Amino acid sequence: MASTSDLKNGVIIKFNNDLHQILQVEHRTPGNLRAFYQVKMRNLKNGKMIENRFRSGEEIIIERLEQSISISV
Repeated sequence: MASTSDLKNGVIIKFNNDLHQILQVEHRTPGNLRAFYQVKMRNLKNGKMIENRFRSGEEIIIERLEQSISISV
């Protein structure tokens, strides 16, 4: 398991049982409130963009994807 501090642009995470690609991450610390991460991400299944707030220190699942290349001769 990874933490929200590991979020970076281009990382693929599992969120709501779907794969999402992180497009923008912003760490915010408002005055009297706790810090959070404001994240814009794209669902890889349907292409929709969503925004979500993660609490600072929250656990997330980072996925590793492999790309296969087929060459026809």
